[in-house]
Amino acid sequence: MINAYIIDNFSYDISMKKFDKAKDNKIQELVKIVKSSDKNNDDAFCELFNYFKPLIRSLQLIYKIDDFDYDDWIQEGAIVCYKACISYNGSRGSRFASYYRLLLKNHIISLIRKQETAKRKINKKKPLLP
Repeated sequence: MINAYIIDNFSYDISMKKFDKAKDNKIQELVKIVKSSDKNNDDAFCELFNYFKPLIRSLQLIYKIDDFDYDDWIQEGAIVCYKACISYNGSRGSRFASYYRLLLKNHIISLIRKQETAKRKINKKKPLLP
């Protein structure tokens, strides 16, 4: 069974097994453009990030973060995408899409951990009834 969500007429396989080679090559090119400091990379980053908006939506359906709407998810996804572009090293044969998905998922889990820690701190500060 393939775990896929259909979002905005774009099918995105969560397991990344269906990510085709043409898109992967295009993504690799865009990552190189974003990584280079001598070019105007805003358009390349926007084009690259648009490939991954369905991934962000699918993760939003899986993970729940209090007070996070779709725009917050997009903002966090963009921040992680840019950091992934800068730190990505494809020399070992890894794909950027897999790398970005891993970083984004770890970032979301960290946000959930922080949220749960904040809840515990609030609960500890409540005075006990006499």
